Amino acid sequence: DIMTEKPYCVPVGTPVETVISIMSEKKISSIIITASNGEIDSIFNSTDILVILIKIVKGETAKPKINIH
Repeated sequence: DIMTEKPYCVPVGTPVETVISIMSEKKISSIIITASNGEIDSIFNSTDILVILIKIVKGETAKPKINIH
């Protein structure tokens, strides 16, 4: 069974720190970002987390100030 019956979702604008915390606590590798109308806006996954981490390591940003969209 590949699909999750009740996938984890967060609304657009959720701080990235919150999204990453949820993913870590639930041990999931991706989360659905929903628009205000409840439709799927995007999917945030572990690769997106790595991109943020690389920016931090390179000194391009001191702290992620990215809101999920």
